[in-house]
Amino acid sequence: MLNTHTIWDKRRNLIRKNSHWFLSIFLGVCLILGPLGQANGSLLENPASPQNGGIVVPPGNPIEIAVAMYNAWPNSMDINLAVQMAMDDYGSIKGFALQRNDYDAGCDQSSGSNAATSIVANAQNVGVVGPFCSSSTSGAAPVLETAGVVMISPSNTAVDLHTYGPNIFNRMVVADPAFDAWNVLVGALPSVQSWEADFTTVNGHPPDSFAKYAYDAAILLLTRIDQVSTVGIGGNLLIDRAALATAVRATSDVNGVTGQITLDIFGTRVSTRSSSVWTDHFTDPTLDARWAWIDEAPAYWSLTINPGFLRIITQSPTKNRLIQIAPEGDFKIRTRVLFTPAENFQFAGLSIYTDENNFMNFGRAYCNAAPPECAENAIYFDLVENGAFVPPNHVKTTTVQNEAYLLLERNGDEYTAYVSTNSTTWEEVGSHTTSITPAYVGLYASGQSSLTEIPADFDSFILESDKHFVYLPLTTK
Repeated sequence: MLNTHTIWDKRRNLIRKNSHWFLSIFLGVCLILGPLGQANGSLLENPASPQNGGIVVPPGNPIEIAVAMYNAWPNSMDINLAVQMAMDDYGSIKGFALQRNDYDAGCDQSSGSNAATSIVANAQNVGVVGPFCSSSTSGAAPVLETAGVVMISPSNTAVDLHTYGPNIFNRMVVADPAFDAWNVLVGALPSVQSWEADFTTVNGHPPDSFAKYAYDAAILLLTRIDQVSTVGIGGNLLIDRAALATAVRATSDVNGVTGQITLDIFGTRVSTRSSSVWTDHFTDPTLDARWAWIDEAPAYWSLTINPGFLRIITQSPTKNRLIQIAPEGDFKIRTRVLFTPAENFQFAGLSIYTDENNFMNFGRAYCNAAPPECAENAIYFDLVENGAFVPPNHVKTTTVQNEAYLLLERNGDEYTAYVSTNSTTWEEVGSHTTSITPAYVGLYASGQSSLTEIPADFDSFILESDKHFVYLPLTTK
């Protein structure tokens, strides 16, 4: 959890070796010469080669962070200054200093591609804050995706940018058309006003409106590098690119200068200023009060057998459906479950429930009937309406057979299910349309009386809804 007050106090006490006029001259030279002294818009002779794998930072060398901005934009320097402030505040990672490498990504697809090519040519660039323009990201993201270099933009608002970099694209702002109204709400936060005052004190002028998002993007990137990096033999710092991308994309309920930061499955920031996001990581020894059981069997669930997980043991007849009140309107529910079914109809996953005759179950299960209805250990999405199974039966196999990241989304009467094996790349399983109004959402594990009872371990439950509602404790018979 980011302690912004500690960070602000730390920054005020920093002794900056270079004066403001020297920094301004240096950045002015960068605007003319481009990234790292190269001429703006220059192309490398060879295309970027994939860097997927690990980064090795030898002792005494810095951790390098790329900043990809639009240098022709009048306030571009403020983004670089905000990133530098974040790096100064963070200090170091496991004893390794931090270094900022600046690049001009322009504001068009070609310039974005050129900048990304330069960024990945330096294999020590761990991640990217930027690009600034959405059009630049459409050119940069495919290059960064190939190399496995994660990016967090402080300003991209175009809707479909995740398609250019499914694993590496992330942004610190919400997408259009919601950005303008959301940005006004964020700008009114006391934490933002305090940070902007501090920026003005340090740099001698008020920050650009996007600088606060660049600061949070840099802090998030550094936090995730700290999280996944290890010190190896010889004192080298080892950073796995795939683990870093996964850690960034999994961001949920992190407190930043610009408020609570949660990223959706496509790396876009969730509008927590206009929606409600509730997360349970099952770290407490007792359940949160908003949960309730339908047909509880206390001996078949636990929060302590595998700390940090909710364990539900499959049984028949089905017991222990964990529920909470479904929000009004559209919503999304997510979970990660560790579960390895091996016998018919063993199931664990998400549930949208109205009553015993009307519900949806989405999760990992086992079914050995003839294809395409069944694919043994796979992901299934079923709808029961008025006591009858509603076709089609959606099924998808995955390369990972003992866990699943699951997302179930409601848009009006349409419910769409997605699955991932790594929490970054998501595939659609299928959609059901029903006019049934959901009463509850939650988690569920089941089996048959003739089957072996096996555990399902749920790592988390995330509920995102478009409307706030007043929580009242739920009681069930």
